[in-house]
This record gives sequence, structure tokens and C-alpha cells, in this order.
Amino acid sequence: MKKIGLVPLEYHSFNYGGTLQNYALQQAITKSGYIVEVFNFDNENEKLFSPSSPAKKMTIASMFKKRVQKAFNLLFFKEVNGKKVKFKEFREKYFVDMREPVLTNLCKVTKEFDCFVCGSDQVWNPYWAKSDHFLSFVPNDIPKVSYAASIGVDELSDHQKKVYKPLINNFSLISVREKKGKEILESFIDDSKNVEVVLDPTMLLTSKEWDLILPENKIKEKYIFTYFLGEDSKLRESAEAFAKEYGYKIVNIPYLYGDFRKSDFLFGHIKYSFAGPEDFVNLIKNAEIVLTDSFHACVFSIIYKKDFYVFDRKVYGKSMSSRITGLLDSLDISDRILSTNHNMKEVSIGNINYENVNIKLHDLRISSLSFLKQAINVDLKLQEKIND
Repeated sequence: MKKIGLVPLEYHSFNYGGTLQNYALQQAITKSGYIVEVFNFDNENEKLFSPSSPAKKMTIASMFKKRVQKAFNLLFFKEVNGKKVKFKEFREKYFVDMREPVLTNLCKVTKEFDCFVCGSDQVWNPYWAKSDHFLSFVPNDIPKVSYAASIGVDELSDHQKKVYKPLINNFSLISVREKKGKEILESFIDDSKNVEVVLDPTMLLTSKEWDLILPENKIKEKYIFTYFLGEDSKLRESAEAFAKEYGYKIVNIPYLYGDFRKSDFLFGHIKYSFAGPEDFVNLIKNAEIVLTDSFHACVFSIIYKKDFYVFDRKVYGKSMSSRITGLLDSLDISDRILSTNHNMKEVSIGNINYENVNIKLHDLRISSLSFLKQAINVDLKLQEKIND
């Protein structure tokens, strides 16, 4: 049986979307009849670029703030760190395999594989991309494929394009998650390279397939699920007003980055601090409404036909919503995107045409699965030709 090496953004991440897309991509490749091994490069090599955020001088005030943050992290240790055990248990239970790469024999290890796939998630986001995310460690005689790789930003600088170009040109087949990513890549890579737009791996699995890993629903009352990566206090105030308007409780997952956040402390009626990846999906499945600034919270809202609204979020002053906009545009539900200062009293519920959405999603799922299978098959044939 053919063996595929898979390189995600971060294997040991405590990010729900990253972990779930990793699981989904393994499942999709395994169902096609291949053996999958995940390569963990969490601690190998430095990032290609330094964040373009303003340099912060270490002042007395900033030092004090850092110490206060550590103090709060210790005070709320269980809440801040509670989900880490759940993530570890999820990986041990569901992930096919994982290989800790050893740089001294990495070249030898790669020869065991017939093809390498990088993705999905924001493996090509310039803020945290590493050369390993472009499969730079893989010899050129072994086929390389990207599946639903995301750039995650609306533009790349000339310097970033210059660094990316030779790395991406080494790929046999290229696919990205957003139309914007396709436009960006096609503006500077070789004309001979075609870039396909495919679904995020989490959408390759149906709701019935996701149901197989979900725990029992423990929240019996009706609730709004909120999942905010950003710390906008006005957004949380709007969510509270919205929940009060409909008489629902707010269920929230706090302290997402492993740090105490003031914005999470007094927010929400039920804090689900110990939520693992399967709990995240379950909370969306059983919610009445989902309010979020997260791409993957949107994804699972769509999979489970939930009412949802998504708000723009910025990192280093730049919008992170291009991937959300691209997905919702492809499903004709771009009206689900709101600005952070949107008056939630003007929002209506129950008006998503999921019959139309599911038709479009089904077609996109079929074409994306077809691309994945054909990409690996084509590359395996290429590998066999090289070996001959």
C-alpha cells in the first residue's frame, strides 16, 4: 500500500480548526486507500519572515503587564490549561500516526514515502510559515502536493513573493483554500503551474461522519455558542444583547491562546474551559445560533446547518477574513458577514437557504475529493516513472 507523508501547520497546536482539519485530511486520504503519516515540525526551523508588527520596547509598564498576565495564568491555571489534556487525548485516539523528524536522517526517512502533502490551514501564511511547510525537506524526485493551503492574508509583499516562488514552483500540483490565495499565487509563480481552489479538509467529511466522534450533548437548554479569537469587548456586548433579545444563554470557550483574557472573564453564562476538538464541534452542532470571528466555526455551522454570523478580525492590523469571504461567497451566504460595530438588533435569524447551500457544498465536496485523489494518483504514477 502506498504511503503518504502529511505536513500540517502545527501538529501539537491547541487550535480547534487546525487539529480538526488535520484529522479530516487524514481521514480523506486514508479512505482513498493510502497509509498516512503526519510529520511534526512544530519545533524545527525558524519562520521565514518576522511579523511586520511594530517593535515593542520593554518598558516598566510592559514588564509589569507581563508579570500580571503570568499571575492571572497561575490563578486560573485549570481554566487556562484545561483543554490541553483533551487535545492530547484526541490526537492519541484519532490521528493515524506521527513521526518526529530527526534532521540528521530526514532525507533517508523521506525515501520511505511515495508522495508528500502539505496543508491545510494557514501553512503559507507569512506570519508563521516555515520552509518545512513548503516541503523543502523533500527531495525533488518525490512528488509534492499542496491541499487547501491557505495564505491567510489579502496580499504578499514583493519580498515574500520572492521567497515563496522557488518553493512553490517545486510542487507537482497546487491547491489552495481561497480564491484570493489563487489570485495571489498566480500573480508570481510560473505560468506552467495551475492553482486549484478546493474545500477546507473539514468540509470533506459530512455531518454524519463528524457525528461518529462527538460526545453526548450535556447542555439541555437552548443557547448561543460564541467563539471569538479576538478580544473585542464591543463584540461581546453585542452578543450579550443579542442573547437577551432571544432569551438564550451564551456558551463560550474562554482563554483560547492559553492565556487569561479579561474579555473572557465575565463574558458568557456557561464557560466551557475544558473543551476538546470534538466538544468544539458538538457545541456548534447543538447551538441555536453561532456568533464568531473564526473560519472553522463558520465551517461547522454550515456543516450542521446552523444560524450563524461571523465578524471581521485583524492580525497585525490586517484583515483575516478573506478565507471566510471566499467560502461564504461560494455558497451564496455572504450576508452572514458583519462588521464588529454592527447593530445586532437589526439581525434576523432562520433565513439561511440551506437547501441551496447543501447543493453547492455537495458539488464542491465531490470536486475537492476528486482533486485530492487524482493529485495523489498522478503523483504516484510520476514517482513510479522516476523510479523506473
